[in-house]
Amino acid sequence: MPRDYKDTTRRRKRKPSPGWVWMLAGLTVGLFVALLVFLHQRYPAPEVRLARPAPQAHPRRPRGAAEKSAARRHARDTGTGAATKPKFDFYTILPEVEVMVPEQDIAGKVEHGVAHVKTPGTYTLQVGSFRRYGQADRLKAQLALLGLEANIQDVTVNGDETWHRVRLGPFHSLRKLNETREVLKRHHVEALLLKLKG
Repeated sequence: MPRDYKDTTRRRKRKPSPGWVWMLAGLTVGLFVALLVFLHQRYPAPEVRLARPAPQAHPRRPRGAAEKSAARRHARDTGTGAATKPKFDFYTILPEVEVMVPEQDIAGKVEHGVAHVKTPGTYTLQVGSFRRYGQADRLKAQLALLGLEANIQDVTVNGDETWHRVRLGPFHSLRKLNETREVLKRHHVEALLLKLKG
């Protein structure tokens, strides 16, 4: 049976997209790029400072400290008493809680460029201290990508200044502590080794 090919040989012609569609697409992409540049300039990437000790504070205050603090505030507010310099309690409280162990005091064997700790005890590693919580959270996420579970500890110093410390531990096992220090060293992350008292 003969077939009529007249209709099949004629191809449908597609209409080209109007120019305003292309202009709208280009404008959308341009605005998106401008938004990214604006956000980058307005909120630049934070400078990461590693292994800087933050001011330390302990939740327990010595007896009478609350009364002394209240008396100092009252004297300051009323203008009585001699002008005194601010007193920073964390210098006296820190030795009661934890001690920083300098790298040269670690006398263990060296593996992978890291001196192994051989003195038993409870240790923690502080890998950063930040005033902004977002910076601390970013570092915590970077450590999670390395397989390390960090925690963020908020410390208030002198009642008005808050620091967010990123810490690993506490470590009761020297093997686990030394393995963690090796991972940090391999990824060029400096950490303060702190020995907890008690």
